[in-house]
Amino acid sequence: MAEEMSVANKEKLVSDLKVVISDTEELLRATAGAAGEKVGDLRERLAIRLRDTKERIVDLEVALVDKTKAAARATDAFVHEEPWKAVGVAAAVGDQHRPERVATRRAATRPATGAPGFLAEGEW
Repeated sequence: MAEEMSVANKEKLVSDLKVVISDTEELLRATAGAAGEKVGDLRERLAIRLRDTKERIVDLEVALVDKTKAAARATDAFVHEEPWKAVGVAAAVGDQHRPERVATRRAATRPATGAPGFLAEGEW
C-alpha cells in the first residue's frame, strides 16, 4: 500500500470502515442470545476489535480534517504571497478545460435550423 493515501481514498476508507462497524454491531446484536463458549469468546473478541476500530476511525477522521485544513491554509498563503502565480495557475487550469467547455457552449447555443436571420448548419 502506498505510504500516503489521497484524501478521497482516506474518506472512502473511513466510509467503508463505518459500514463494517455497523454490520458488526448488527451481527453482535443478532447473536446476543446465542449460547456456547465459542460464540461467547468470539463475541468478546469482536466487541474489543470493534471498539479499537472505532477509536482508529476517529483518529483517521481528525487527521483528514487536519490535512485538509493545512492544505487550505497553504493554498491561501500561496495566493496571498504570489497572487500573479496563482492567477497563472488558474488560467492554465482554465485553459486545459476550455475546449470542452466551448464545444458544449456552442452546441447549447446553436440556433435552430431555418430560424430567420441565422445561417443554416452547414453555412457557418
